[in-house]
Amino acid sequence: MKSLNLSFVISCVISCKNSTTYYLVLSFMHSHINLCCVRNEYDITWEQQFEHKERYLLNDTKQMILTAIFIAVGFILPMFFHMLGMSGVIFLPMHIPVLFGGLLLGWRSGLMIGIVTPLLTSLFTGMPPIFPQALIMTVELGLYGMVGGYFYRSKKKPLFAALLLAMLAGRLGTALVLGLFAGILGIHMSPFIYLTMSLVEGLPGIVIQLCFIPILMKYLKKNLPEWSGRNEKK
Repeated sequence: MKSLNLSFVISCVISCKNSTTYYLVLSFMHSHINLCCVRNEYDITWEQQFEHKERYLLNDTKQMILTAIFIAVGFILPMFFHMLGMSGVIFLPMHIPVLFGGLLLGWRSGLMIGIVTPLLTSLFTGMPPIFPQALIMTVELGLYGMVGGYFYRSKKKPLFAALLLAMLAGRLGTALVLGLFAGILGIHMSPFIYLTMSLVEGLPGIVIQLCFIPILMKYLKKNLPEWSGRNEKK
């Protein structure tokens, strides 16, 4: 490889007729030789580079599949609770896959799960009503998944802290939406009263989230460590 490169350089330089072409050829050959040296030094073959790209595509595919699974769980779980006579306003079943998906898959997938799940559920089941509850929930749950995934996966914060920050961000986002668009959404009460009522009603669901999600994440970390990694790019 080195002898071939050297002979190629010599033949190219000799064949140059003017100084401009001479320097262009030398610059090109310098970069070409450096690339070959790097490949030889680190022993990186084209086959290995292809395998790396293929592995990256497989990871992306797995990420998309898991995102779709969490959306499906967010669609089915509230229906299961309703079948058992358990109110979604009290037990907040849709929040669990959104929070869990964001912590597990990162902020981008968490944001998508949080936005798509309430809209999809509203369109196919009518619950929650698309206006205004489902629209408010897209903001709240979108922030749940995004903030939880960002602090846990990207910023490496403790699980419990990321979970609390996600819940706080979702509530604050809801308060902001209500403060700005209460008239348009047809909600004639202050954001503070609305949030207080939702917190009191949803307290059992909040307790379930704070207990169940850390236990499940701990199980994954112990038995399936590759599922609970924090390798998302910032």
